[in-house]
Amino acid sequence: MNNSTVLIVDDERGVRQSFNMVLKEHYRLFFAENGVMALDIFKQKHVDLVLLDILLPDLDGLVLLKELKESEPETEIIMVSALKEISSAVRAMKLGAFDYIAKPFEVDELLSVVKRALERKKLQKEIVYLRDELERVQPFEAMVGHSAQMKAVFNLISRVAQPRGRGRY
Repeated sequence: MNNSTVLIVDDERGVRQSFNMVLKEHYRLFFAENGVMALDIFKQKHVDLVLLDILLPDLDGLVLLKELKESEPETEIIMVSALKEISSAVRAMKLGAFDYIAKPFEVDELLSVVKRALERKKLQKEIVYLRDELERVQPFEAMVGHSAQMKAVFNLISRVAQPRGRGRY
């Protein structure tokens, strides 16, 4: 079982059960039958991926998508709908959805899209980490100056900035 968490938001019980059957062995799952429940779970739990129905009884799925992405931009969201409207899919992608799946879904397609979305999230997290590490290791790279004197200044700053052992000043 993967440690990734998936929030499934759909007002149809049968659809939630279908997602559960397909994904329960691979991911930790949370379920919401409407937008308000989804927001509540999203605020309380760590969620890596959201499978979000476009038509919910209380909130427009696209409005919820926008709200979730504004709250946690790194969370991947896959829109799900029985509607096969290209315009809805395009709007969802412009609002930050990773992909769009039509109901009824193919099991292999669902597993593939979920896996790709979670891999993208993992890669984005690694990029942020590596950029932070690069900045930590080479903090003066953006400064202009290639002369011997400037290199000596950068070297001196680096040595002064290094953490010292306890009791040493």
